[in-house]
Amino acid sequence: MLAIEQALSGTRTSHPLPRIRPLPHSVVGLSLLHTGSRTQIVVLLCSLVAGYVLAGKLGLQLATFHPSATPVWPPTGISLAAFLLLGYGVWPAIFLGAFTVNVTTAGSIVSSLGIATGNTLEGLVGAYLINRLANGRKLFEQQGDTLRFVLLAALISTTVSATFGVTTLSLGGYAAWEKYRVIWTTWWLGDAVGALIVTPAIILWALEPSLNWDRIRLLEIGLSISLLCFVTSIVFQSSQAMTGPNYPLAFLTLSILIWVAVRLGPRETVTAILLCAGIAIWGTLRGSGPFARIDQHESLLLLQAFIAVIAVTALVLAVGVSERRRAEQDLDELNQTLERRIQDRTSTLQATVEQLQEFDRLKSAFVGVVSHELRTPLTSIMILSENLLGELAGPLNEKQAHYASRIQFNADRLRHMLNELLNLSKIESGKVELHPTALSLHELLAEVVEVLQPLAQQKSIAMNIASMESLPNVRADRDKLYEVLANLLENAIKFTPSGGSVHIGAEVLDDRHIRMNVSDTGCGISEEHLPRIFDKFYRVQPNSGTGSGLGLAIAKGLVELHGGTLGVESVLGKGTDFYLTLPYTTSPSFPRATIDSTGSRDSLA
Repeated sequence: MLAIEQALSGTRTSHPLPRIRPLPHSVVGLSLLHTGSRTQIVVLLCSLVAGYVLAGKLGLQLATFHPSATPVWPPTGISLAAFLLLGYGVWPAIFLGAFTVNVTTAGSIVSSLGIATGNTLEGLVGAYLINRLANGRKLFEQQGDTLRFVLLAALISTTVSATFGVTTLSLGGYAAWEKYRVIWTTWWLGDAVGALIVTPAIILWALEPSLNWDRIRLLEIGLSISLLCFVTSIVFQSSQAMTGPNYPLAFLTLSILIWVAVRLGPRETVTAILLCAGIAIWGTLRGSGPFARIDQHESLLLLQAFIAVIAVTALVLAVGVSERRRAEQDLDELNQTLERRIQDRTSTLQATVEQLQEFDRLKSAFVGVVSHELRTPLTSIMILSENLLGELAGPLNEKQAHYASRIQFNADRLRHMLNELLNLSKIESGKVELHPTALSLHELLAEVVEVLQPLAQQKSIAMNIASMESLPNVRADRDKLYEVLANLLENAIKFTPSGGSVHIGAEVLDDRHIRMNVSDTGCGISEEHLPRIFDKFYRVQPNSGTGSGLGLAIAKGLVELHGGTLGVESVLGKGTDFYLTLPYTTSPSFPRATIDSTGSRDSLA
């Protein structure tokens, strides 16, 4: 098995076997039967008759026990191949050929008609069984179909001819009834051997007649066939069987046939089987070789068994190897097709991504330009509205003052949105300039809380601030970090109902980072919104009418510019916890600790 696997791997890429293509008109005779003229059809059928008669006469030359019972009957293979390739309509040619062979050999016209009937029915039954159960003329493409051919055609259908023939001869007095079993066995085995060695050769060469061999493959075929013929000739020319030790020299021939089956393919294998069988028959009939016996009938029985064994073994193995190679070729083609499709899809996706990136860049540039250009007229609107409210142009009545205040309020909102758009555009384009310094989180957070404390008091929200005086300083841009903390704390107050609480804590995360938490007891965020919470223009409540959806995106971008991270955890209906990490300036001289809302520190070391 190891040698077979090595042979398979060595042939797989260098000499792939040709496939048996099931083309309905790849056989000349089949095409003529469908489209040929009457003359062409007659010529074809006459050629079939002549070939059958010639093969029959050649086979009967081997008959020793009875003139009509031969150890190898090639016409069985011819008739079965003809029915499979040309159809059931050629039965008259098969019948006429069988009748001609037998009427000129032994017996009477009546017995010859009976034998011819059995020969014709044998081919019809075998072809019918193969067409129904073994994939028709494509029976040598799969190993399972080949095994069914051996069972149905070589072993079962051949009993028809043997039964018809021996019974007819016995009834006509041309064979003794006491020898019925022996003659029947010889007849049946001869037909089986003929089907095994002739039918595959005709079908495989008819379906694939082209010799698509390169020089190296032609050399390998020539050497393999020559070696097979040489070894078989040596084995079957010796007289060892009757005079010397009974060494199993015939297995030398089988080993070479196995090599041919693995390396060369089914078509070349059946050709080698024909040559091997011919040399073995010739040597055995001359009284030499491993099967030569004093009783010639015994010799022929051993020879029939040998030919059947090597034919079935080599043919089934060759078909199995060929089937495996075709499966591997199909798999390789499928892999190549998938790789091409993946490459095409990847190229398409890459082009799409690049296009989207370009669109995003153009959009950011457009937003930046438009936002910058809108600031000038917006500044004028805000100045004029302040002048109106300051009654620089004269006193205002109550309605006019209300309108002026609304103008100023909305102008201020628009200014805030434009600033966010400009900040985001700078972050995405990499134009944000950081001025990092050593900052105390305790001091910076105190300023943020001082500004937002009135907003929390309006909603009776408790602000629980952990003491951060013992924490090391962080290295960050003061204004940018102030903006991040203000955004997180303002969101916490905004989405926490009255009577709730907001907690701000911090701890040393590792030897390089500090982690801060801004948590609340608000409405929380559902899991479907969490993955997109930091996307641009994304709002959990799109119809709320407040916010531009840019605050968290800007905060995340600013934190990442500082080499930190910003994340979120939330449970719907229980609250949200935003956490950020920032690098600190010096390593702390105290163990890692968690600072709670009361300012105490619990050591975790």
